[in-house]
Amino acid sequence: MLIAVVPIMSYYYLKKLGNNRTPNNESPRWYKLIPLFVIGFILMAGVRTIGDNGILEQGRAFGLLEPDQWKTFWTSLNTLGSKYMLGIAMAGVGLSTNLRVFKGVGIKPFYIGLAAAGTVTIVSIVMVYLLGGFINF
Repeated sequence: MLIAVVPIMSYYYLKKLGNNRTPNNESPRWYKLIPLFVIGFILMAGVRTIGDNGILEQGRAFGLLEPDQWKTFWTSLNTLGSKYMLGIAMAGVGLSTNLRVFKGVGIKPFYIGLAAAGTVTIVSIVMVYLLGGFINF
């Protein structure tokens, strides 16, 4: 859904701002509608899919890596992306946050965020409880 929703939301955001045309009155380019992290996500999903498919069909990922080497490779990529890069991104967001802005906004956005986090938590717990028995390792 990420691949579909982000460009659609970007398009509507640009349209709402009235910036959906360039100085030449052209529509915005596709790369302005899709953030770089979504393109990276698509590329990494493709690499993983092609590599796993190569293991299943030929016994080697990309015709080069044995199954244990492939597992080590994608585990390292996953660790790099999900832990280090996400941590750097979160730090960047946190360091660029001006806490004085929140003072004027009020408490309502905090309650909305708390409700959203609580809803995600409850739905996650319920789904794990209901569907957890179908997962076998």
